[in-house]
Amino acid sequence: MSDVSSSINVVMVEDDASYTAVMRRVLKEVADIQWVGSYVNPVRFLTELPQLSADVFLLDIHMPKLSGLECIRDIKQCLPDASVIMISVHDDGDYVLKAFLEGADGYLLKDSTPDQVIDAIHEAQRGGAPMSTSIARKVISILGRTRSGGAHPKPAPPDAPTVDVLTNRETEILKLLSEGRRYAEIATESCISLDTVKTHIRNIYRKLEVRNKVEAIALLLD
Repeated sequence: MSDVSSSINVVMVEDDASYTAVMRRVLKEVADIQWVGSYVNPVRFLTELPQLSADVFLLDIHMPKLSGLECIRDIKQCLPDASVIMISVHDDGDYVLKAFLEGADGYLLKDSTPDQVIDAIHEAQRGGAPMSTSIARKVISILGRTRSGGAHPKPAPPDAPTVDVLTNRETEILKLLSEGRRYAEIATESCISLDTVKTHIRNIYRKLEVRNKVEAIALLLD
């Protein structure tokens, strides 16, 4: 029997009842994940948000009356320590950029396998930024265009850390992350354990003083 106090509490906001039913069935089988509930109506969800206790929110984008993108800011204001993962059929760059600008912590496509969704929940709970491979590549493309094109990001403070503080192994792992590789793929390619990959990534975030993969990759590309 799982220890509810140490479980990751998950809430889904999704208007596709069949998809919700599948995810509910899958996640309720995971020992350290607690299914708190789901919402079809995002307006009702926002009304009840102050009473919810959740660690990870899974949000669809297109829903009746309100977009999932419009819910992100409210979640972050109400529960700043919670993670928000978008789960959508849309891989358009505008949706991806908007989601992360609003404060999303991850972005999966709906063709993700149940195991990939479970991995994403765990990664988000550890402070990572889980993304489908194609979404990660789109984020890299957006960051590249921002650096070379019209938009000019705010310059980093002069004393901000750079990737030079990383070891060779940490730099190698960060480069693999920037290519959209998943933790397990990095472990296989680098001939190290999955736990070692996770330790390296925690150290990368700490040294670079970033919160997630997107911020770390931005420093790599800078």
